[in-house]
Amino acid sequence: MNNLSGLVEYVEPIITTETKPQKCLPASEGGSYDVIIIGGGPAGISSGVYVARKQINTLIITPYLGGHALWSSWVEKYPGYDVISGWNLATHLREQLEQQPVHIKYNDHVTAVRISNTERKVITKLGSEYTFKSLIVATGKRSKPLDVPGEKKFAGRGVTYCTTSDAPYYRDKTVSVIGGGNSALAAVNELLALGCTVNLVHHAPSLTAD
Repeated sequence: MNNLSGLVEYVEPIITTETKPQKCLPASEGGSYDVIIIGGGPAGISSGVYVARKQINTLIITPYLGGHALWSSWVEKYPGYDVISGWNLATHLREQLEQQPVHIKYNDHVTAVRISNTERKVITKLGSEYTFKSLIVATGKRSKPLDVPGEKKFAGRGVTYCTTSDAPYYRDKTVSVIGGGNSALAAVNELLALGCTVNLVHHAPSLTAD
């Protein structure tokens, strides 16, 4: 390998705390867009960044930005990060999106999509209607809560909805898995591989997994 130490000049990095002005725009209660993106998680935000950079009139409809990452204590091996908290990841994604000229409809979600020979339209829970030329569906996933006492209080502190992200934190511990479908049994397999003692709790007399 060639020695480049005498050829490359070290440049002191420029550190600034200046906040970049936001370019994103609030959405009106109706209108027409070239592209509508349903969902504000990592996939929806990535789509918004790339489409808006092409100067395409874009609208994102989402209850909030960040998606499921907001409810994950830690996210491992996400591109660009070995380990990052779900909150910080969601914040970085939101900040990147806000530098793009994209319209965002917060605190709302799509309840109907109508496509025919004469119209292409989405209708939201709050009653707004938007027409579009192209539609990107990035609704991601949502965990199904048990709605039992203590679940919300201990979410992220012993109660988790994603073994892919959180199983390593329970290595060699006793863990209960609620459910009997494919996701539940996949979780059991991941936990057993980590030396966990697993209690599988299912409401039906037999498992429903494939």
